[in-house]
Amino acid sequence: MALENSYGNPQEQVVASAALSGSSGRVIALPVSAPWVVMAGFAFSYVATATAGTRQPAVDFKDAAGNLLFRWFQSGEAIVASSTARLQGGAGLASLGGAVFNQGPIPVPLALPPGATITVLDTANIDVNDTVSGTFVYTQ
Repeated sequence: MALENSYGNPQEQVVASAALSGSSGRVIALPVSAPWVVMAGFAFSYVATATAGTRQPAVDFKDAAGNLLFRWFQSGEAIVASSTARLQGGAGLASLGGAVFNQGPIPVPLALPPGATITVLDTANIDVNDTVSGTFVYTQ
């Protein structure tokens, strides 16, 4: 069955590279015009600076008030200084953790209300100048 037959019209949003900009992470807003949406998946590139330390990235899905709805986190992740890692989440993905590729499942459906945000952060808070870019797919 096609995605649009299950949940609605598929949309993709590209996220340009930008720094985490603080311990709260890189906040990505869903389009203002979006009603409730269902996340289908995401793929982010996480680039660590030369600052020493092991990053522990997470992807938070929050409502408009900042309440945490779901945290995507892979235990065993280890992104070290001067490296690039891929963070990937989607329905039915097996959990894999490592230094350069981290993937794991997200709940189906992961429904997000109007005004929701996606935040990519380093829970170890090593360097706010680490950068994130990528894409995510949702239906509305």
